[in-house]
Amino acid sequence: MVEYRMMHEGSVLTSCLHGGPISLAEVARAEELPSWLERDAQLPAGTVARVLNALCREYGSCGVMAVDGESVVGKVRFAPAGLSEDAPRCAQQFAEAWLSCDPSGLPPREALRPQALRIWCLQVVADEKYRRKGIGTGMVEQMAAWAQGDGWEGVQARATRAIPPLLDWTGAFSLDAYQRLGFTPTSSEVSPGLLEGVRHMREGLHGEDVKDQWEAFAHVTDEEAATLYAVTLPLQRPPSGG
Repeated sequence: MVEYRMMHEGSVLTSCLHGGPISLAEVARAEELPSWLERDAQLPAGTVARVLNALCREYGSCGVMAVDGESVVGKVRFAPAGLSEDAPRCAQQFAEAWLSCDPSGLPPREALRPQALRIWCLQVVADEKYRRKGIGTGMVEQMAAWAQGDGWEGVQARATRAIPPLLDWTGAFSLDAYQRLGFTPTSSEVSPGLLEGVRHMREGLHGEDVKDQWEAFAHVTDEEAATLYAVTLPLQRPPSGG
């Protein structure tokens, strides 16, 4: 049975789930074992964990893990929306950003504007045992409940169309799924990077299996598929006691 756990200092997921589930034993040793990015970019082991642990210390958490037994099968990673644009966002990319980020320089929570959290990545392992089982929804609901209880004013995210290979590649949630959870679209734009990725997927540069999945979306133009939607969920502060 899948359960949802908030990441906290000493228990942060430093790799994405493109390669399948990750054991909780590996999560517990994140500062010792090199993540995928650290191996690929030859960064010191613990570089990513150092930053994620600092986010947890300063802001309470940096993500949600969907756990089945002793394995992580889904994750949401988030950070305050008011952090600098230079803050690292993806555990699969931006090696220099992780290396150059100074965890001791994170601004105090009270200095952040807006007082909102932003989802950077949402992912469920590519296994039919876990797909279309509501795990993504469960992780977002867990995050929103924790954020409201901790006094955050809202949750922000970016969404795409409900195109499976696009969701897998971007680590995003679909616009329809966010709207079912009460999020409201606030703006949209065609992403140049996403547009290039869509074209590459359709051309087969991400593999023939991915190309085949796009055939069901031949009616969607490249620009429509590459549109990113900004969505937001306002949170009410819990009533003060007494």
